[in-house]
Amino acid sequence: MRRSELDICADILEAASIGVRKTRLVYGTNLNFTLIKVYLKKLIGWGFIEENGGVYYTTDKGKGFVENYKELNCFVD
Repeated sequence: MRRSELDICADILEAASIGVRKTRLVYGTNLNFTLIKVYLKKLIGWGFIEENGGVYYTTDKGKGFVENYKELNCFVD
């Protein structure tokens, strides 16, 4: 089954909740570096992720998105 863009964003945000480097995001989300770069740019632009010294952290806004996404996803499944 193909993951949606929202699924991928939620996966990235969950992986970054503890603070991770880009390589860990690639392995943790099963994406390549090109795609991670695209998604990180979007997520940073939306204020869902912050980068500090090469480490990516999910912001409170990003954590709220993940919570809401999981809640709404329960209705779909």
